Amino acid sequence: MKRTRRNCVLLLSAGIVLLAWGIACRYPREGLLNAVFPTLTAQPNPVCPGESVTVEWDLRLPEGQAWCKCLNGSLRPEPIGCVSTTDCPRGEICLDNYCCNVEYCGEECGNPGQVCEADFEAELVIDESSTPIGEETGSVVITPEDDTIVRVRGRAIAGEADIEMEEASVLIHVLDIAERTEILIFFPWICPTTTWDGIVLDTREFVEIAGVRNPGPYRVRVSVKKIDYNGPPVDLTVGGSTDAFNGVFDGEWGIEVLDPVIVPDTDCVSDVTGSDRLADLGLEVTVECSSG
Repeated sequence: MKRTRRNCVLLLSAGIVLLAWGIACRYPREGLLNAVFPTLTAQPNPVCPGESVTVEWDLRLPEGQAWCKCLNGSLRPEPIGCVSTTDCPRGEICLDNYCCNVEYCGEECGNPGQVCEADFEAELVIDESSTPIGEETGSVVITPEDDTIVRVRGRAIAGEADIEMEEASVLIHVLDIAERTEILIFFPWICPTTTWDGIVLDTREFVEIAGVRNPGPYRVRVSVKKIDYNGPPVDLTVGGSTDAFNGVFDGEWGIEVLDPVIVPDTDCVSDVTGSDRLADLGLEVTVECSSG
């Protein structure tokens, strides 16, 4: 009999596993508050020994004035209008009716409202081995033998200012062929209703389902359509479990709450957190590596 190990691996709505996520940064210049900072994913996850994992990164940042070494042709935040160079501070010329430090700002002169692309220096770290990243978006395929942590770290360059970003990281969990592991799959709440969105699990070659349990907090009805199951929905009490979905790890999964639900008062527009939202619903799925 296989041992069962509890592992809080989180499968998000698209089947993406994201663990140990940490992204933060310092904002030395105005305008960076709305920037999008690096993301990192690893799919599939968890995996059995011998399975390949695709690691993808996205370092793209939106264009903006914050990334320009000059703002409006100089270091000042607002442009100075001019008719001739005599109207400009020493060392600047009048270009397109705006004062500009051509020697310092170059192509950014004469263009009030100039936006620039961010530059970056980053590296992908797999366990202790690092590789420079030359593209904003990209992917690599790895075949981990054991649990593996993948990281992206680096800095964005805003003009002459560097913005160091804390690393984004993903833990790739490699299942032990002698163990069963419990993972959580989540169904996102559809604000402001009493329904939760369905999810699709990507087909896995070596991972199999060995049980499904409802951790609560409501009684639920679970419907599944997958390669080896096209049967009726299964009702689960809080803490209840079923082996009806055992077998292939894949399919379209849906969930319906059977208990009364009170929807919080929310506009569903601003960030919905804490007591202003209903929690996403989870199912605990026991997985194992196939024997053949």
